Order: sequence, then C-alpha cells, then structure tokens
Amino acid sequence: MSRSQVESGKRWEREVARLLNVSRVIRNSYGETAPDVVTDNLVIEAKYRKTLAVESWLQQVEAHKVPGKYCVVLARQHGGQAIAITRATDFLEILAEAAK
Repeated sequence: MSRSQVESGKRWEREVARLLNVSRVIRNSYGETAPDVVTDNLVIEAKYRKTLAVESWLQQVEAHKVPGKYCVVLARQHGGQAIAITRATDFLEILAEAAK
C-alpha cells in the first residue's frame, strides 16, 4: 500500500469517527491488527478504495426508493454470512431512530 493510500485511509477513519462522535483506534503500524473505530455498541472497519463493487448494488436498490424507507443491500458470499450494506447517512439515521 502506498503512502498516499495509507494517508487517505487514515483520513477516512477520522471522518467515520467524527460522524459517530468518537475517536478512532490509533495503531502503531498498519501491520497491527485492530478495528478502525469502536463505539459503545459498534466495531467498525472503515474501508476507502478507488472502486467498490457494492456501489452498483446500492444504486440498483435506490432506483426503487420509497419515501420514509431505507435502502439496504443484503449480500452473502458463497459459504459466508449475510451482510447488510447501506449509505452512511441512512445508517446514522437508523442509529438515531433506534436510540429513541
């Protein structure tokens, strides 16, 4: 991973932590294994890449968006467990609603 890629990743981790009003987990090196951001009830791995395959999936479900409902992609890799994918803005709104 190039230095600029590492710095871009760190910036994204800081942004995710700022959105959730917490501090990111500081590591001594990127070879060290640790989550990027931890809250009271979430462990987050923040990924910042040039392209994400899930973007087209989100666009597909968003083409059918209904007012008042959140768009979520449920995906599962062969042999793996299901994962939920949504926009960060929707995720933050879902968290806020759950906290009520």
